Amino acid sequence: SVGYRTQSPLLHRTSMRPVAFLASSSFQSSPLLSPSKAKSKCLLSLSTSPYSYGTPFFSDPRVIARSVLPSVALVEPVGVRNRRSRGSGFVVDFPAAADEDEGVTTLHLLTAAHVAQPGHRLSVSFPSAIGSGSWNISSVSVVGRDARADLALLKVTLVAAVDIDEEDNDESTNNPPLSQLLPALKISHGKEVEVGTPAFSVGYPAGGIRGTAMTSGIVCASSFGLGYGDGHADEDGTGSGPDDKETADRVSTSPVEDSNEVTTAEPPLVPPSLPTFSRTSFVVTDAAMAGGMSGGPLVDGSTGEVIGVNALVRPDLRALGNYAVAARECRAFLTDLARQRELSRSPQRGVEVMSAAEKKNSGYKVMLYNDPFNRRARVVQVLASVGLNETEADETMMTAHRLGKSVVRVFPGSKDGAREAALEMCQSLQEQDVLVEVECL
Repeated sequence: SVGYRTQSPLLHRTSMRPVAFLASSSFQSSPLLSPSKAKSKCLLSLSTSPYSYGTPFFSDPRVIARSVLPSVALVEPVGVRNRRSRGSGFVVDFPAAADEDEGVTTLHLLTAAHVAQPGHRLSVSFPSAIGSGSWNISSVSVVGRDARADLALLKVTLVAAVDIDEEDNDESTNNPPLSQLLPALKISHGKEVEVGTPAFSVGYPAGGIRGTAMTSGIVCASSFGLGYGDGHADEDGTGSGPDDKETADRVSTSPVEDSNEVTTAEPPLVPPSLPTFSRTSFVVTDAAMAGGMSGGPLVDGSTGEVIGVNALVRPDLRALGNYAVAARECRAFLTDLARQRELSRSPQRGVEVMSAAEKKNSGYKVMLYNDPFNRRARVVQVLASVGLNETEADETMMTAHRLGKSVVRVFPGSKDGAREAALEMCQSLQEQDVLVEVECL
């Protein structure tokens, strides 16, 4: 164990540095023992160890909480029958779109792809941000999604909340800058996080816990994939793990029939197999993660930088089963997304630009996603209401049922009003309670 200088007589009295306590006297002849404390041979000074790289710096957890919590958002996907799930996200720096209207205030959230569920409406709030009530969130859209790395980027549009008061028109009514209320968190640029680095996991857990939660631990390991040796990568890089029904049952949940019940945004661990994410780098930590914390930041306790995005929990590994997508994956995702938007082309990582407002001169497609509630006849009827004939509607519905998603209609970008027509069809279908989304070609 590691101790710090206090009134305890067990600590090294001549140094403020931490010292480690040895339980066995068999280390008495070890050259690692501090020569100035030959009488206290049960003490091993980290400062005298040839393997020491200097005394690590540990921030007060309360300081980390005060700097990080205001930037962590509660993200709630709303699906069919208003079924609401719970996840997390956090503010990051991302360049604004070139065609973005002047005077529009936006910010970007990095979250997990399984939190920004396809076809779902997204609700975002900042319960831990003091003064965030001076801004109202007008819209939330998915800028891009990478299922291979389980990452997604959201764009949140805000408008200033103006209180109408004829007797009070002084400067006190001015809203504080958004960058002060919701500062962007810095993503670490280190290649790999050192084992033993203090780590804090932050998010909005379900289960009746109010507000943001923060748990502490250390970085236990780095992992490339989830470690299932017999898994094989699919085209999207998720792959499949062992066909272990018992393991799969522990991580899967049945659909909730009560539309008013709030559930967690479940990671894509679907029986009968577990995806291995064999091409994804993870940070493994013993900082506990719970349902609803997916998409929240894993923070370096010594620097305050984000070293990962909370992704999933492997119950079979118990305390060691907390996985966060590594920071280098996050930086690569954001870089590729910005490059794709700038060059209007698809990158090599499989990152998808979802928002129709993020790309110019390209086509758009309306996608239908399968859901466990709507019956076949109803979906066919809804698709027919937006112009599909019976055969097209039936084929579209069956493809979504078999593959999880299908294309309702493609709108070539060369035609005038393609974007508006795609968004209009999407809105019409959403009003009829089916899971749809507009994607860029």
